[in-house]
Amino acid sequence: MIRAFYSGKEGLRAQQVAVDNISNNIANVNTTGYKSRVEQFSDLLYSSMSRSDLPQYATELSGNGAALSALASDMSGGTTTTTENLFDYSVNNDGFFSVKSSSGDVFYTRDGSFAPAQQQSGLFLETKQGLQVLDAQGKPIEVTAGKTTASPGIFTFSNSQGLTYAADNLFMQSNTSGVAVVSDEGFRTGYLEGSNVDLATQMTHLIVAQRGYQFSSRLVKAADDIAAMTNELR
Repeated sequence: MIRAFYSGKEGLRAQQVAVDNISNNIANVNTTGYKSRVEQFSDLLYSSMSRSDLPQYATELSGNGAALSALASDMSGGTTTTTENLFDYSVNNDGFFSVKSSSGDVFYTRDGSFAPAQQQSGLFLETKQGLQVLDAQGKPIEVTAGKTTASPGIFTFSNSQGLTYAADNLFMQSNTSGVAVVSDEGFRTGYLEGSNVDLATQMTHLIVAQRGYQFSSRLVKAADDIAAMTNELR
């Protein structure tokens, strides 16, 4: 019964994280450049059923349930809409814009909703979160006379799925993603890429996660009932 408790507990934990992730996806359905996150499950370690008195089960294994192994980002493109705003950008293919925080951390995003912001040394292009937009050389982009002095840099990765999720629509370079490479894929001005969250898909996943949570809860309850009956035996 102890195995049933652990299997049920891991199932409850995995499905709870799945529900939280789905909720976050739905909350970002209107977030520019947001990439939905997908739950990935894996089997827990199997136990051998080998018994000296039952050699026919020597190669049989007993499962211990499943657990959430990772949350992967779906890097497929979102719907592009026109805004006719000079400081709105949409990447043509698979590239990312590069932005930098005040602490010097560099992030990558598909959100091209930029705007000029006043700094001590002049007007510079920034994101809505106050991050500086970088050009292909990794330098901040100044805005003078209503125009940018350089174009936003577009960067690609050998494995964009390996980018580390930072927050909202921001990602960071990782060993799995490979280094950022300047790309000539280009962009369109006056367009924005929307979120790639599909509400119908998310609602389906939510129902599956809720059912999985219910089954795991029933497993824990059944194990608890059997344990209680065993303890009452005289």
